[in-house]
Amino acid sequence: MINLQTNRAKSASAEDGFTLIEVMAAMVIFLIVAGASLTMVVGALKTIRGNADRVASASIARSQAESLRADGAYAIPLGLHVSTVATTQGQYTVSTTANWVGIGQTTNPCHVGSGVVPGQSYVRVHVEVMSDKLDSPQTSDTLVYPLDPIPAVNDTGTVTAEVVDSRGTPVAGVTVVGTDLTGQASPFSFATGADGCVFIPNVGTSTQWRVQITKTGYITEATGTNVVVKQVQSLANTPYSFAYDLPAAIEFNTDTDAFVVPPNVPFTLTPDPLGLTPVQVPSYPITVAGLWPRPAGYTAWLGRCSDAATTAASVINTEAGQTSVATLASAKIEIVAAQGTTAIATHSDALGGTGGCTESYALGTVGSSMVLRNRLPFGTWSIAVSGSTTKVAVKVLPETGTCSAQWPIPGSVTASQATQTPAPSPTPSPSPTPSSSPLLIYPTVSANCPVPA
Repeated sequence: MINLQTNRAKSASAEDGFTLIEVMAAMVIFLIVAGASLTMVVGALKTIRGNADRVASASIARSQAESLRADGAYAIPLGLHVSTVATTQGQYTVSTTANWVGIGQTTNPCHVGSGVVPGQSYVRVHVEVMSDKLDSPQTSDTLVYPLDPIPAVNDTGTVTAEVVDSRGTPVAGVTVVGTDLTGQASPFSFATGADGCVFIPNVGTSTQWRVQITKTGYITEATGTNVVVKQVQSLANTPYSFAYDLPAAIEFNTDTDAFVVPPNVPFTLTPDPLGLTPVQVPSYPITVAGLWPRPAGYTAWLGRCSDAATTAASVINTEAGQTSVATLASAKIEIVAAQGTTAIATHSDALGGTGGCTESYALGTVGSSMVLRNRLPFGTWSIAVSGSTTKVAVKVLPETGTCSAQWPIPGSVTASQATQTPAPSPTPSPSPTPSSSPLLIYPTVSANCPVPA
């Protein structure tokens, strides 16, 4: 009897099934395995699709090169030409660069130089095919020799136009327009290819050929340098070269704390061929756009005078099409004076003159704390406050730190004097403070600013 009951208990226990914890654990394991499998499947599908796109684009590139070869050397359009091709795989962009090249000329055709006999031995064709699914274009290159080479024609020459960016990298897709200023020859218009070059044969000789480049959003380092005027030589090459790039920008800031830069304090930027600075700045930060992206960077400092540059100039690196951020260093000065007075700082020298540079800034009005905190360009300054004929000359450098310029405050005593028993009488003033008025105590401030030597 006892054995029978035991067997029934074991049988009931075996039929209980999985516990909730066991089921949840199994689901978690399944989800982990399924997620890993799904990731592998998605990755495999992307690889397959990417390979298919690369195969399709490579096929289009080869087809384009062979089609141009079949057209013949003289039918191939020179410079850069862009078209689109739609297939079952999607849409592809085809960029074709073609230029005449001379025998022995193994580099960019724009490097043929000046006065060299123009090279028209064969056409070098470079094809790039790209789609939004590819990380890099598929390319194809070919050389097309003319069946019947045409000799150079008297009273004509060739023109090469090369365009590079601020780092010397070729710029493609730049429109190059040539105009004969004498009006005798027809104008030409081409676009630079992947090598940043376009080679233009059979250009009529003229005393003045004006060649201009354009590309949306691009700038030259100085105004007007996207146009070059030269005389085209007969039976020789005349090279034109340009530097062209996307503009850079710089956002100028100052340190933000209790010390503020007064309104309209400018900054100086060098080099500055476009004359963008100095300008009055109502408040910082301020962004200067339209800058040439100089690899060597720009130098900038707060203020317009050169003595600030020698101590606090900042070198700012710039990148084409991007905005750099620069913080302009400055001196921290405390003005200690009676409440309600206004302060003015004027650029000075040790003798009280302007030091060859004129700049003057209103620092603001002293508040109830009897302390006005400002930031100024480094250098030598003459500071004055309203209601006083006394001017304080200071020279502030980066190593000076925070310093103060002080004027007597009627009816006030120093903090150390206020702790004396009995406290001394306040300094007499034109309008004596009533005995019921609280005692004014000079604020605790930094050491006095150094005076000019």
